[in-house]
Amino acid sequence: MRRTREVLKRWPVRWLVDHFGCCRAAGWHAAPLPLPPSRALVQLGRDHLAWVRDELQVQVGLENLALALCLDDVLVQPDLVDAMVRPVGGVVLLDLHNLWCQAGNFDLDPWLGHRPTRHEGRHRGDRALGPPRTAVMAKPRASP
Repeated sequence: MRRTREVLKRWPVRWLVDHFGCCRAAGWHAAPLPLPPSRALVQLGRDHLAWVRDELQVQVGLENLALALCLDDVLVQPDLVDAMVRPVGGVVLLDLHNLWCQAGNFDLDPWLGHRPTRHEGRHRGDRALGPPRTAVMAKPRASP
C-alpha cells in the first residue's frame, strides 16, 4: 500500500479499478478467473474494496472479466459486481472488449443484451455520463 500511495500522490486518479476475479494463488499468476457466486464472496469483495478505498482515499471499483468458464459465469457476473461495488460507492468499468469476448464465446448479443440496464452508462474524457457510480469505457485493443 505504501508504494501505491506514492504512485497515487504523483499521479492522482478519479478511481482505482481492478478486474473481478482471481489471478493469483500459491505462485500461480494468470488471467483473472471467474469466482463462484456466494454471499461470502460478495462480503469479501465489499470488505476488500472498502479497505482499499479507506487506505488510499480514492473511489474504487471493479471491471468485468473476458474469461468465463460457462454461461452462468457470464450471466451472474453483473449482479455479483454490483453487489460488491454499490455498498462502497464504487464504480463499474465495463470493458467492451471483455464483453465482446463473452458474447462471442457464448453466442450472446454483444450489445449489452445480457447486462442489466442499471449498468449502462458511458464514459467520455473526465466525466461519467449515465447512472451514478457507473462508467462504461472501451479500452483500446489491437485488432487481430
